[in-house]
Amino acid sequence: MVNGDVAPNVVLRSGANDHLVRYTAALQRLSDMSIGRHALIGGFAVMVRLATAHRVTEDLDAVVWSADGTPDATIAVLLEHGATRSRNGVDLGDVHIDLIAVSDYEPARLPDDVDDAMFVIAHAYGLASATLLTIEARDAGGNLVARATSRVSTPGALVAMKLRAMQQRRANALNKRASDAYDGFRLRAAHDRDGSIARELATAPDGLGAWCITRAREVFDTNASQTRRWLAIGSPDMAAVTVDDLHTVGALFVDVLESLLRR
Repeated sequence: MVNGDVAPNVVLRSGANDHLVRYTAALQRLSDMSIGRHALIGGFAVMVRLATAHRVTEDLDAVVWSADGTPDATIAVLLEHGATRSRNGVDLGDVHIDLIAVSDYEPARLPDDVDDAMFVIAHAYGLASATLLTIEARDAGGNLVARATSRVSTPGALVAMKLRAMQQRRANALNKRASDAYDGFRLRAAHDRDGSIARELATAPDGLGAWCITRAREVFDTNASQTRRWLAIGSPDMAAVTVDDLHTVGALFVDVLESLLRR
């Protein structure tokens, strides 16, 4: 259980026994276990930061800290509490949880490949900057169905991780790439109208903000037509996003972040 902080509430409207209820209940089980420092990332974290189920997600994603940079110790604890091992993490009841481990790092010892280094930096930042939230899944009548208190990555950290995730998706996972692009678009549309995400990433460590400028310009400007094609294979809401929509949120983000980093 997370203690010692006052956690603002985020309400998600759910149907009976839908994925929001299952994920919220599983997240509370995860928070009740002594797995050390961890934070919610991925699609469900985006839903929490948007306070709406803007798309379907297939699993929970969490970043965990470990001394050796592997999730092995975390997985061992989860197995002791009834979870079962899966390819990238564990299954906790009927909910799959993907685990990404980070450890303390020295910038000089990061991978030589910039994008690989940014994977480490973005996820470490996602853990370090996460804030405590109470998530409530409520039905159409407003009745509380499930509640969880957990640290959740910030909008800026989620944008950085989504920009990196788009790069590493295989050609046969275009639906995932579409989801990543849509998450990034929705986060900016909701949280960056006043430059909040840009201001957050301007203070991120080890060149993460500057790298996000390069990637965001590629995804939302230079290759916006390609990004639009990714979105076209997704849900109707994804397919409704236009190239102009992508340009609008991308240009604001890049312009503000560039200005801040020049200071």
